[in-house]
Amino acid sequence: FFMTRLASKSDAELLETFIHTSDGKAMNELVTRYGKMVFRIGFRVLNNVHEAEDVAQATFLVLVSKAPSLKPGCNVSAYLHGVAKRVALNSLRKTKKNQTRQSWILRRWENPCRHHQTIILR
Repeated sequence: FFMTRLASKSDAELLETFIHTSDGKAMNELVTRYGKMVFRIGFRVLNNVHEAEDVAQATFLVLVSKAPSLKPGCNVSAYLHGVAKRVALNSLRKTKKNQTRQSWILRRWENPCRHHQTIILR
């Protein structure tokens, strides 16, 4: 019965309920409504199920922490979409940066004297 009442509330009402009462059930209803959308955004950007799950979790953590500062009646779907996209792109940048660093280390490891040979030959 209680979940039915939550399901009939608007996103703005759920967000207000969460802000004023810290009602986890209200936030859970928002996760139920938008969890798949947020996951799909993460997966589209990262093409990895586990990383997309991390994006979804981080996105809803941002919503929880920023909820009090959101304008009343804000478009929760659009907000989550933007946050998910930024989180996913930041994750992608971090992954690429780590891959670049790792490949540089591997190249140095494969031929540690290459740099010194170049200097000596000059």
